[in-house]
Amino acid sequence: MKKLICFLFCCLGVWARDVQESKHQFVDENKSFSENLKNLNIPDSFKLEEIVIGDESAPHTLVIYSSFSCGHCRKFHKEELPELKKQYVDSGKLKVILHNYIDDLGALEAAILMRIFYNKSKDAIGLYNVIFDSQKDWMKSKNPREFLKQIFVKAGYDSKAAAEYLDTNNQEYKRISAGLMKEQQRAMHVLKISSVPAFILDGRVHQGILTCEEIVEKLGIAPKRKTAEH
Repeated sequence: MKKLICFLFCCLGVWARDVQESKHQFVDENKSFSENLKNLNIPDSFKLEEIVIGDESAPHTLVIYSSFSCGHCRKFHKEELPELKKQYVDSGKLKVILHNYIDDLGALEAAILMRIFYNKSKDAIGLYNVIFDSQKDWMKSKNPREFLKQIFVKAGYDSKAAAEYLDTNNQEYKRISAGLMKEQQRAMHVLKISSVPAFILDGRVHQGILTCEEIVEKLGIAPKRKTAEH
């Protein structure tokens, strides 16, 4: 978490240019990442576009908070989300909103790069798959930023865009970073999410692993399973 706290120091400069009072904010290395994040006034101008999968007018909403460095999150996105999409999103019964949970620097770099390409392609599921498919490799890398860049280039994404935007002095990099920190602030201090995967099912927060079947039961889309009689 210390690297994330240092990252907050780097972000303060771009925030200060947008709001005068941001100049009076500071990060205390003796406090946790969560405590520091709580005290920061991140302007609404940094709020990121919501990543929505499915019909905006669907009767049910599932919000997913996941970390790119979480093995359980990877399993959910690879095994459960495709079934949810096939059975309930594509039929118009459910819309899914994806949020990133930042619990280490690698997860942050992956989320920034995903956002850069999402702004161009709008292919959220494809982008998530690129990152999760190579999760074990980039997490072991000494330079996850460079490794992630190469992963996207090999997957056919614009190498020039990846190189430009992964320059930490690039303003777009800083703005996306600030937006992700604003999302994280809400997750930790408004929704009280402390572990992932986490789900908001029609407004109700659930922390912990859920299957596709359990999600649709909780949302009332599918009937509850009958328990075996003894």
